[in-house]
Amino acid sequence: MLTIPSKFEAILKKDPYIHGQVITTVAVFSKIFEDNKLYFFPEYTDHGVKHINSVLNASEHIITNDTFDKILNPNNVAILVLSIILHDLGMQLTFDSFKSLVDGKNDDIKDNILDEKTWNQLWEDYLDEAKKFSGKQLKAIFGNEHHIFRRPDLNDRLNITEADKLLIGEFIRRNHPRIAQEISLKGLVGKNNELLEFASGTDKWIRQLAGIVARSHGMEIRDTFEYLKTISEEEWSKPYSVDVIFLMVVLRIADYFQFDATRIDKPLLKLKTFSSPISQIEHDKHLAIDFVKPYTQDPEVLYIEAKPDNSNLFLKLSQLFKSIQYELDISWAILGEIYGKESQDKQPKIQYRRVKSNLDKRGQFLKNVTYIPEKINFEYDNDLAKLLIAPLYGNDPTYGVRELLQNAIDACKELEAEYTKLSKPYEALIKVSIIEEDNVSFFIIEDNGKGMTLAELKNYFLKAGSSFRKSIDWQKKYTNEDGKSDVMRSGRFGVGVLAAFLLGDEIEVETYNSDDYYTYSFKAKLDSEQLNIEKKTPRENRGTKIKILLELDKKEKLKNIDRWQNWYRFKKPKVIYQKNNKNVVTSNLIDPLKVSDEQHEIFPEHFDKVIWYYSKNNITTCNGILVPNTYILKYINSTPTIHIIDSNAKLDLNLSRQSIMGKLSFEDELLEDIFKDFIASMLLYKNKYLIKDNKLQISSSTESFNHPSGIKMDSYFYTTKGFIINYNYFTQSYEGNKKKIHIGFNSSADPSEEILLDFKSIPLDNYLIDFNLSVSINNYSNYLQYIGEKITSYLQFYRPTRIYHSQKLYDLMFENNKVHHTVEKSHKINEQKYGWISWDYDNIDTSDLNLEIFKEDLKKISFITEEIYFNSSHNYFNNVLNKLLKMYIGENYIIPYDIEERKKMYGRAFDELEPYMRKYLK
Repeated sequence: MLTIPSKFEAILKKDPYIHGQVITTVAVFSKIFEDNKLYFFPEYTDHGVKHINSVLNASEHIITNDTFDKILNPNNVAILVLSIILHDLGMQLTFDSFKSLVDGKNDDIKDNILDEKTWNQLWEDYLDEAKKFSGKQLKAIFGNEHHIFRRPDLNDRLNITEADKLLIGEFIRRNHPRIAQEISLKGLVGKNNELLEFASGTDKWIRQLAGIVARSHGMEIRDTFEYLKTISEEEWSKPYSVDVIFLMVVLRIADYFQFDATRIDKPLLKLKTFSSPISQIEHDKHLAIDFVKPYTQDPEVLYIEAKPDNSNLFLKLSQLFKSIQYELDISWAILGEIYGKESQDKQPKIQYRRVKSNLDKRGQFLKNVTYIPEKINFEYDNDLAKLLIAPLYGNDPTYGVRELLQNAIDACKELEAEYTKLSKPYEALIKVSIIEEDNVSFFIIEDNGKGMTLAELKNYFLKAGSSFRKSIDWQKKYTNEDGKSDVMRSGRFGVGVLAAFLLGDEIEVETYNSDDYYTYSFKAKLDSEQLNIEKKTPRENRGTKIKILLELDKKEKLKNIDRWQNWYRFKKPKVIYQKNNKNVVTSNLIDPLKVSDEQHEIFPEHFDKVIWYYSKNNITTCNGILVPNTYILKYINSTPTIHIIDSNAKLDLNLSRQSIMGKLSFEDELLEDIFKDFIASMLLYKNKYLIKDNKLQISSSTESFNHPSGIKMDSYFYTTKGFIINYNYFTQSYEGNKKKIHIGFNSSADPSEEILLDFKSIPLDNYLIDFNLSVSINNYSNYLQYIGEKITSYLQFYRPTRIYHSQKLYDLMFENNKVHHTVEKSHKINEQKYGWISWDYDNIDTSDLNLEIFKEDLKKISFITEEIYFNSSHNYFNNVLNKLLKMYIGENYIIPYDIEERKKMYGRAFDELEPYMRKYLK
């Protein structure tokens, strides 16, 4: 039960009507505090009856006797007691009472002086912010820095999760002073949306004053003055003879001084695990305070006894006590400001001016603790920055150019995002130059981007490791309602300004952001003890200019402009490079918004998109910024140029941004797209060889199939119906069922459209035939060695094989041990004529081939092998390529020679892969 302290009770009884109204309100709201369910705050300290009674008692205690005797009247006490009941009443909101707020049930009492936004607007703003909470914030609220945001469903109470309660609870905690004031005016929505009025029998001005006193504990007291003038313009500091400013001071201080261990159920704590570190720290702070009492040696000092058991809690309590002292100082200043002109007997006062604790440095307590009661953490000085920055970037000044250019690009993109929302035109421009002035060289980079405010300069640009894009301010301004970035921003580590010192010892900065009135400029060295930032009248355009005096060795390293003008590979924002006032042209830039037929794009999860294509020099970029160590894809011999558009900083770059760490999360997706391009080019390939009417032909109109990825499919087999790729997906049905003929031609035997071989009566449907050109016969010694090694390679699997070649080659091979001794022992000569020989390795089945068939073309042939076909190719691409082959090729393993026939057979491929085929059809 809430209990009114005796001194308050005595004054209230002087006005029976006021006394009765206060007693009734106390009785009604005691039930709520006794229940103390805290629906949205399952882990908070007690905000029930004990807490309210404690604040009431503390209030009585800190008011001086003279103030009780000479100043306080029933209205003063009534408003103080009602405000104490109100001040944390917002923490008692139920689901229904919270929903009524965001549904606009209180919009009619919104005060335009104190509040700009309705509850629904505040709630939506908060949800937008919550999508962008940092890991630290998520850890503090949910106990999990990886917590995934979800919007609470306020239309279904049963669907509200514990995480939803914590999210809503944080919103209520931030705004509970305003909630307290509005309850005073409109009441509290309870179960079944029933309205419980607050102090219903009192005059409106009493409820107004009680509400603003309650609200004042969560805002600066001086910020209430304009509102008070709406209640009483001339006597706003003492409306209706109520010392309202004094009452605000009393509530503010009493809410601090009521700390003690009884506010928490200790046995319950032993059984409870806290998910929120904030809740745990708040509980620990309360438990660590043993008592609060007047200091015996000075009646104006309040003494606090505490027993923190670790240094973190010690520091938290020390800060708390400093905050109390600050509140006391401010409170006394305000009391002097408001009541100082009154005579002493009319000035309301509080008992205490200072706080003292056993945590003072010279106290006995600190001599006996088992920990070091100091703030100790990692720190570094400016020399460390010097030591780290050079090794990080290899002491290469071109990386300084990159970091500064990256910052300029980000600034332009941010301003572009702002102007886009306002439908304003904007043409971004960055100028990078090296100039000579008075026999010294300067590096200058200037942009017309958003520029920096003073806060950004101090908190981010000049603070190493502090990235602006991670701040709540940046998140609010440049991310959408889904928490995703509207800006393709590259900066993320906060080390850009340090890299600038790779160019020279001193940087000169000038910047203007229209959010601030002034243009700011300064000069700085890495070891500067103090930066003198000058304020100037605003320059015409927003943006930033940085000028650096180049050291001689750095100037020498920047002589080759190619080393520093190729960092940015996109067309926008436009970057102009100058050396000695002459423009330097940068080529091969792309527009990521306009993808050509030669370029392809995929849209992986977490990334805006990825553009890839093959070029003369394949590179890797992130948001257009070159990643020096080009990423290498597995399974293909040549990795294409890869442009990764990563607005949300998901790409795992190392600190120097020289390399991508680990495997790309979308590597399989990218490989799949490259393989689609491969299949498209394969289906458009015009074969060099052709078998028609049992005759082998060569077409001079085509080249050998060579996809830029360097994917090798070993070789091709030719049949009367078309060709087959020697890759297990295509050849799996032919294993052991077909014979393979391999014919090696002399390199000189390649006339256009010439019929090389007439297979006459050979049943070619039983054979897979492949061909290749060998070395020239002109160098016969090398030729014999090459052919000998080639034949030996065909025998490496020790399968039955028949081999045809010249008698001279046979003699040289076996006389000079060109073949393995097992081949020499087990081979058997089959046929000898026309200066040629055929011989068998192991026992081959009956053959349809003989030297008679080839007699007219033997001069064009190096050798022929015949064997049962078994696939020896490696199955590298099963997981990605085979899936696509099954989709587009199916079981039509023989690819027709005629393109029109392919279109009919592979209709889906020609339809879906048309974007990939365009460049091959040109």
